Amino acid sequence: MAGPNVIYASGKFSWSYAPVLPDPWPATELRLKWGTAPGVYPNQKVYAPTTTGADVNTVLPVGSGGQFYARLYPANATKEGTGSTEVPFVLGDGSPNGSLTFSIG
Repeated sequence: MAGPNVIYASGKFSWSYAPVLPDPWPATELRLKWGTAPGVYPNQKVYAPTTTGADVNTVLPVGSGGQFYARLYPANATKEGTGSTEVPFVLGDGSPNGSLTFSIG
């Protein structure tokens, strides 16, 4: 599945995190993980749980392009929770036709 076309220079990841209450363990960070094959995420960036997104060009290295797959996970120092649904996308220089959205609740 190709997913939306996302532009490196202007694309955005957006997400929301809503812990299930009562929260059995506090998530102190969100881990945005990505790779070029479904279910394989060798790369990650870590964000505060109150963060709601990031610019694509602050996440992926310069020169990145092609098919990607990403998921967002709540985590703390000892545990990583169940991640969001996998989001496929195509990164390039063309015209965008979609946005990236993650949700964990």
